[in-house]
Amino acid sequence: NLSNINLNEVWADAQTPEAFETLHLARWEEIEHWVDVLSSKNLVDSTDVKWAYIEGSIDATLGKFGKYSVGYPANGYIKFYAKAIMQGPFKTAKDLKDIMFTNLKEKNLIPLTPPNIYPYNLDDKSQFLKVTSIPKNVVDWVVLEMRDKAINPSYRYFKTCYLTKSGDLIDPIVGGHVALSQVSVSSASTNLTNDRMDTTGQTEYYFAIRHKNHLTLMSQNPVKLNYKDGIASKSTFNFSRPDSVFGSTSNMRLLGYDVNKTAMFGMIAGNFPAEFDLSGEIKDANPVSKFFLDGLEGMDEIKSNDYNVISTFFKDNKFPLGYFTEDYDLNGIVNTKDYNISWNNRDRNVTIK
Repeated sequence: NLSNINLNEVWADAQTPEAFETLHLARWEEIEHWVDVLSSKNLVDSTDVKWAYIEGSIDATLGKFGKYSVGYPANGYIKFYAKAIMQGPFKTAKDLKDIMFTNLKEKNLIPLTPPNIYPYNLDDKSQFLKVTSIPKNVVDWVVLEMRDKAINPSYRYFKTCYLTKSGDLIDPIVGGHVALSQVSVSSASTNLTNDRMDTTGQTEYYFAIRHKNHLTLMSQNPVKLNYKDGIASKSTFNFSRPDSVFGSTSNMRLLGYDVNKTAMFGMIAGNFPAEFDLSGEIKDANPVSKFFLDGLEGMDEIKSNDYNVISTFFKDNKFPLGYFTEDYDLNGIVNTKDYNISWNNRDRNVTIK
């Protein structure tokens, strides 16, 4: 409650003078953006502790409960509005608010922390992400990727998000559309000068969406992050539009037609991202993320191994209910429907390395 805050109270003990220039208190507004409500004074050099502290007054009208953050200024965030559709849980093209099934959520199978498997292990921060509950409209976890080049990028950033039944990507921390900042994404940069994402709007990025058993989609062109007059504003991208996606319809699956008879496309289901030996046996069901960064053989392509793992699953399990990569339609059960999804997409691939 800001109206009762002690103005002399220490905000943070910064361990080194370089830790922060200033600290910012920001409040999350319902219109889905951060607003700076107060900033600290610059660090005061001391022989023992480097302090960042409040100096000034707080308008009593700001005294209310809500979501607050302490750290980077609010305008260091970019609001990214993205949409995507996955083939596996696809339901209907007639209702844009209810495009995909939420069977995994309804059966309480979505883990509260993204599992240590591809693609979530591309995002180093996902292991620290733990929610108290999964919203009822969530289909599954997905990973949003930002890269400097379409092919052989020098630097890449990752952000784990929810995908909802309407196709919206939602930030699991702040609850609204994805908030991108230097501190909210993981870096896989090979260039140390670019180990932090640029959120000033000066850099354009190719955006990609990754899922544990669907083929990756990426933007055809770099996306400009909107930043006007020093304030971050909404940036958008729709992964279900073939004219905007790298490879167009060859990298997508036709799912149906909406009420306006417009074709609806989505991510191709049936990919089991693992490392196989020559006999088709799984050599490593969870290769470390660096293999995926380098373009592992079999990555983002559907071959016999991807549907034959269903047969292997039948031998080792008795149709349990769970959160499985082999569950291509995302209903919590692995059966012949999953085999058929993958087999019908055999030899489909996306040319993203």
